[in-house]
Amino acid sequence: MTEDIVPLLAPGTTYGDQEALDAFGRVWFDLVSGLKGEPWNKSAAVIEEFRATSLPGLLRSTRA
Repeated sequence: MTEDIVPLLAPGTTYGDQEALDAFGRVWFDLVSGLKGEPWNKSAAVIEEFRATSLPGLLRSTRA
């Protein structure tokens, strides 16, 4: 995920995997979840696959 973002950042900006997960989570929970219409029916399965294989923290809200 970070490889796609780094070229868009100002020189000298530190952006690691945790920052990428946090940003993705903010977009997902604050924007995507508010879109009207029927949710994508494969979201849960894809999220669980990513959690199991490479991104265990994907879309795990840290909000209280």
